[in-house]
Amino acid sequence: MRIIKVGGGAGINLAGLAQDLAADRQETLIVLGAHAERDRLLTRLGEQKTTLVSKSGMPSVQTDKTMIDAIAMAYTGLRATRFVETLSQAGVSACHLSGIDGGLIQARRRRGIRTEVDGRQMIVQDLSGKPFEVRLPLLRSLFELNILPVITIPVADERGCAVNADNDELVLLFQRAYSPCTVIQLIEAPGLLDDPQRPESLIPEVTQNDMPGLIEKAKGGMKRKLHAVNRMLQNGPVIFADGRLPRPLSQMNIGTRFTQEEPHAHHAYAQ
Repeated sequence: MRIIKVGGGAGINLAGLAQDLAADRQETLIVLGAHAERDRLLTRLGEQKTTLVSKSGMPSVQTDKTMIDAIAMAYTGLRATRFVETLSQAGVSACHLSGIDGGLIQARRRRGIRTEVDGRQMIVQDLSGKPFEVRLPLLRSLFELNILPVITIPVADERGCAVNADNDELVLLFQRAYSPCTVIQLIEAPGLLDDPQRPESLIPEVTQNDMPGLIEKAKGGMKRKLHAVNRMLQNGPVIFADGRLPRPLSQMNIGTRFTQEEPHAHHAYAQ
């Protein structure tokens, strides 16, 4: 079993990924991102996203009703529909489900985001939640029919309302359910970079002992992502691969592999 988290950037090669999945039919679950499509739709609607920074320094996009609508249009609408279409054209039977379809993913609604506004600490209300339960029989029925599940936000809170959630949290939830399980993250970079401005500074292998230093050094969204990866390592390896390549899965050996144990060979980090 493998879980593929497809980044939401415009540069991810979905057609190449579909070709790889057609050639390699092992049991797979897709968690699909769509932040670039979401932001494009917000611009067309004359709306802007608001980024909040929590007290711990973690950035997140504030989710209000307008953002939930944009998520529905971008994730469950355009991105998911087009990707399922691309998979079908490649000969792969796929079915898209959002977290609220069939009660697939249950989340606990967040009280809000503690942040600083105009120099004052306050809690900003937010339509987001932390996933805690997945309805596995629904996915099992798809696997039994050899149908590839493509999963997106939103998810359902305690009242059945659509709320936002971090895709890494969805991946972690699925990974725990199917542990041990390999996670492949397709991103818009060659892998984890020692210097984000230098593609040649790729770090090929990372162990859990390396993670505290990497998390401390990382900034913005990468810090949040590495925190999530550190938790995922309890359930299996994680691979960062370049989703822009012609065949992202076939070429994922170029990226970064995260493991709990030390690799057999030592690889010096790029300086």
